[in-house]
Amino acid sequence: MSVLEIIASPSLSKKELQKAMNKQNDADLVLTGKVIASEARDSNFVFSPASLNSVRTIAAARSATEERKAVFNETATVAFADAITLPVDHSHKNLLVNVFKATFTQVDFMSKAGQVRTELNKWGFRSDQWSHQGSSSSWIR
Repeated sequence: MSVLEIIASPSLSKKELQKAMNKQNDADLVLTGKVIASEARDSNFVFSPASLNSVRTIAAARSATEERKAVFNETATVAFADAITLPVDHSHKNLLVNVFKATFTQVDFMSKAGQVRTELNKWGFRSDQWSHQGSSSSWIR
């Protein structure tokens, strides 16, 4: 069963849905492992299968059927390269804020990387202090 079948058929059985979700989680974990192995050596790194799922859901919400096919068929093998821009469609702010309970902030990594890094480090430090005792001097380098 493919991800496209899940989108096209909302009446899947619980067993079929669980099987599809497990496959998607497995693909996310493989991609996470590859990113950590290639990009996060000897550094602090924040990346999660949940964030991949959120990005995939947002992309699917704004994509045509053919685009969804291309995205979902390549999910486990796609890696984002430097200098690629991925603007967020502001019409999906509702999805981010109300469904994922996320703060919506569009940032410019291309021309304001230092400023974005500083803000993310502040957020990471506050989250770390909130979740448990300890500190993180630099989450993103």
